[in-house]
Parts: sequence; C-alpha cells; structure tokens
Amino acid sequence: MDHTSPTYMLANLTHLHSEQLLQGLNLLRQHHELCDIILRVGDVKIHAHKVVLASVSPYFKAMFTGNLSEKENSEVEFQCIDETALQAIVEYAYTGTVFISQDTVESLLPAANLLQIKLVLKECCAFLESQLDPGNCIGISRFAETYGCRDLYLAATKYICQNFEAVCQTEEFFELTHADLDEIVSNDCLNVATEETVFYALESWIKYDVQERQKYLAQLLNSVRLPLLSVK
Repeated sequence: MDHTSPTYMLANLTHLHSEQLLQGLNLLRQHHELCDIILRVGDVKIHAHKVVLASVSPYFKAMFTGNLSEKENSEVEFQCIDETALQAIVEYAYTGTVFISQDTVESLLPAANLLQIKLVLKECCAFLESQLDPGNCIGISRFAETYGCRDLYLAATKYICQNFEAVCQTEEFFELTHADLDEIVSNDCLNVATEETVFYALESWIKYDVQERQKYLAQLLNSVRLPLLSVK
C-alpha cells in the first residue's frame, strides 16, 4: 500500500442524500406507508407523516409537539383550508415544489399563511405581484392587507399610484371605500398628468353611488391640489 495516499475520505453527498431522502419519504406517503397522520378536508383524506409536516410548518410542529389535543390524534380535520391548497402544501413538504397559478393562488396563500410556511407564502406574493394590472391591483392590495403581506401590499399600492389614470377607469376603483380612495389620492407618489384627473376620478366615484357617497365630497376634495386645477 502506498502510505503517501490518504487513508480516509469524507464524501459530501448532501445534495444527493437530501434528494433521495425526499423521494423516499414521498413514495412512502404515496403508498400510505408508515404514515401517522391523516389531514381531512370534507370527504378528502390526505395521508402524511407528522415529522415531515412539522419540519416545514411551525403550525404543524406546535400541533404535534405541544399540548394540543391533536398531538395524540391520527386524524385532523381542517375546515378553513381549501382541499386543493392543503394537498399542494403537503406536496411541497415532500418535494420542495409548489404549483402556483391564477386559479390556485387565492386559496394557496391563505393556507400558507395559516400554516406559517414562509417560502410558499413568499412565492405566492411574488406571483401576485407579477400579475398586477389596472383591473386587479386594488383587489390584490386588499388581499395582501388581509393576510399581512406587507411587501405585496406596498407593491400593489405603488402600482395603483403609478397607473392611477388607468386604474380609475376600472370596476374595482368604484368599489373602493372613501378611506381607501382618500389614501390613494393623497399619496405623494400619485402619478397624474394634471390635477383634473384626480378631480374627475373623485367625481366619478361619488356619482357611482351619489346618495351614499356625496357626504364624503368635502373630505376627498381636501386631497385635491385645488390651486393646480385649471379654471374653465
């Protein structure tokens, strides 16, 4: 034996090992082998392993290791999560991949938020930000605010302000509350060619439901830079 050669070797197989481990666990799940928890949504039952779910979700970790009754249960029912979203979350736990589309994001984001899966939540927010357009930016802003997605909320608000002239022509614009509208038109980043655009947008919003909204006229006009209006 050549004594100048190394007598040991530490093989770094981390990536291959992790991939093999996930594939093995996923196969066990798919064949319902060694599963110790069933997640139920309505009539749908999803078999899984507590340790896998707990490793990606603080919510599941607290459920399975804390003093909650679910700790000893072999089946847990969810009533506030869409079944497709929960299946996608479980798939993510075992594969590290998640499918996000316009059809799934509105149920997937709340599920990821509830289960405290930050990476999925972040990807859902990034997807919605990429989908912003004049017709949906107000709805996305509200959605982001509801679920505490601050970066998405700020991005949607910025989009609304930068594209105000197009946004104020959409159906979503006329569904704004007076408080939300006031916040938008008083934003220093509001991008309009002339102050008349703001004035006529407010006028259109009030006329949409004049009986209910005319009482907000004075408050909203405070946000219009009246000296910049042309005299006609």
